[in-house]
Amino acid sequence: MGTGGCTDLKLYSDSDWAGLHSTTGDISSRSGGLITYGGVPVDWWSTKQLSIATSSGDAESRALSTAVQKGLQLQHIAQELGIQTPEQLQTYCDAEAAIGFAKNNGGGSKMKHLDVRLGWIQQIRQRGQIQLLKVAGPSNPADFFTKVMAKTEFARTSKSFNGKLQYEHLHSGGKLPLI
Repeated sequence: MGTGGCTDLKLYSDSDWAGLHSTTGDISSRSGGLITYGGVPVDWWSTKQLSIATSSGDAESRALSTAVQKGLQLQHIAQELGIQTPEQLQTYCDAEAAIGFAKNNGGGSKMKHLDVRLGWIQQIRQRGQIQLLKVAGPSNPADFFTKVMAKTEFARTSKSFNGKLQYEHLHSGGKLPLI
């Protein structure tokens, strides 16, 4: 895949470690992500993690693993369709622990409990297939897919997805306009 004249393919990853524990008692974590092409969302997800994460670093690493898998798959599909994408998938994450684990070849003593399968992210990064970048939590658009939020937080995080729909929803008493 050439880089000349291509549009950026960006991947954003986030998780919410046992986020519903205080309200429902559920100790499962949630992974969320967003992939954009030229600034336009082309894929997004919000899924409950299948096994219980033992730390926020564990939950974020699982979310990052899922996001990288989806991003590389989409990059491969784009290549098959003749759509140019960068050779390195720009991967944004707001968790220092997940980024640190992905960049550390041996894992730190605080991260030894992570599942060995997550080590493949290190290999993908070493091959130059992804570029891991830190994004501030409030600036991470994947945050939208992982948190239960109040109306004001929903308005802030959904702004980049569809401002018109979000504006109409908030100013119509919660009723979505008919299309």
